[in-house]
Amino acid sequence: MKGFCEKKFRSMFISGTFTKAVMYFMLLSDSIIAGYFIGQTG
Repeated sequence: MKGFCEKKFRSMFISGTFTKAVMYFMLLSDSIIAGYFIGQTG
């Protein structure tokens, strides 16, 4: 039987990991798009 803390930790861990992954992909895509538009002269 799982307690309250185990359930809360699992849900917060999954949501935190998902949030960090989304932020990472947004930063990566922002860098790629900025590099594409600025080009080599930047």
